[in-house]
Amino acid sequence: MSDEMSTTGAVPPDDTAMLAAYVASAERIVGLAGTLGDRLKEVRVAACPAWSGHDLLAHVTSVCRRVASPRPIDGGDHQQWIDREIAQRVRHSTAEVAEEFADLVPELEAVMSGRPAGALVVDLVTHEHDLRAALGGTFVDHSLGLHQALSATVAWVGGLKLVQSGCLTLSAPSARAEFGDAGAPTRVTFPDDWEMWRTLAVRRSREQLEGYPRSGDLQPLLDVTSRYPLPEQPLSD
Repeated sequence: MSDEMSTTGAVPPDDTAMLAAYVASAERIVGLAGTLGDRLKEVRVAACPAWSGHDLLAHVTSVCRRVASPRPIDGGDHQQWIDREIAQRVRHSTAEVAEEFADLVPELEAVMSGRPAGALVVDLVTHEHDLRAALGGTFVDHSLGLHQALSATVAWVGGLKLVQSGCLTLSAPSARAEFGDAGAPTRVTFPDDWEMWRTLAVRRSREQLEGYPRSGDLQPLLDVTSRYPLPEQPLSD
């Protein structure tokens, strides 16, 4: 089994396209922040229960700054770094944080030009849709960045080698991914590419994972989504 995504009627984007996908998502997030302003401080993000919409913006801004101006994390604790960076921006207006993000994006583009940007796309587009789900209504648009993010997520998750026993095949209308090398097969079928991506983005609860049409054992699907704790409650986005 391979750890790569295969698609029907689409070619996985190259590094240039991935970087363009990051920039496009950043511009959309800045646009949302400009529209809503400090109202984002009152928006709770179900996919990241500890965060407001403002906190989510602070997080993606801090990631952008770290990539644009590489420096080690003090003490090496990634979660503490995330929490500290969000706390540093909690008293700022949403407009100020959005401006910081917008100013940093060209710097990141320069640093990442010609380099793999898939992991950045995974993080940013995932959080963009976390925010859109929290806003609801006309803010929700599953098409935005979906196929670039799905391709990047499959490649990244495949490289983590999370499926230790058995082999897992995920299928959606225009995407197919295989994880693991040997053992009893598990096959999971998703109704659309969105559900496959949000599963791999660890945005589906165990209850939701159990609900997808499946042949074989559930464990490989739990393995491939094990890099973060699963949501405790089903997410609707």
